[in-house]
Amino acid sequence: MKAEAEYEASKAKKASWRLNGFYGIVGGIVLVATVALILVLLSIQRYVKQIDGKLASTAATSPRS
Repeated sequence: MKAEAEYEASKAKKASWRLNGFYGIVGGIVLVATVALILVLLSIQRYVKQIDGKLASTAATSPRS
C-alpha cells in the first residue's frame, strides 16, 4: 500500500512538472509571436512612410495640368 501511494504521488508530481513545462513552452511561443508581430507592424509603418514621402515628392515636382 505504501509503495503504491508513493508511486501515485511520484506520478502526480511528474504530471505537474509536465504541465508546467508545457505552459512554459506555450508562453515562450506566444512571447516570440507577439514580438514578431510588433516588429512586422513597425516595419510596415516605416515602409508606408517611405512610400508617402516618395508620393509627396513626386507630386511636388510634377507639373500640374
